[in-house]
Amino acid sequence: MQLKRILTAASVAAVIAATPAVALAGSPGKSSNAPGHQKTTTSQSATTTTPPTKAYGKDCLAAGTSKKHVAGMRGTPFSACVLAAEKAAHDAKMSARVACKADSRKHVAGTPGTPFSQCVSAIGKMRAAQHKSQHS
Repeated sequence: MQLKRILTAASVAAVIAATPAVALAGSPGKSSNAPGHQKTTTSQSATTTTPPTKAYGKDCLAAGTSKKHVAGMRGTPFSACVLAAEKAAHDAKMSARVACKADSRKHVAGTPGTPFSQCVSAIGKMRAAQHKSQHS
């Protein structure tokens, strides 16, 4: 009786261990769908890749945006700046003032400027970098 249980457990373990290998072997070339892989699209004239994501926080940090909460404001000045930079990046006609209108215009102790002015500055730097990369 004991031998029967051991053999049953061993066969179940072998089936479970072999299942992922069989599933992967049945679908060759599917690893391009895994996270982190960039998909390429081939046309008759050229090959294109999907553009990498933009790190909007980098521009907001360079502008000195504070990560401290401001009383009466939802989120932090930094998080508001990141959201405004993303909006401005997707709509080239949107001015930085319009994108940052939700930011506070009150000074935060220990940081230069206001969250609004830091946001406007960050979007200006982002757009200057975009313009420079397009014309180089």
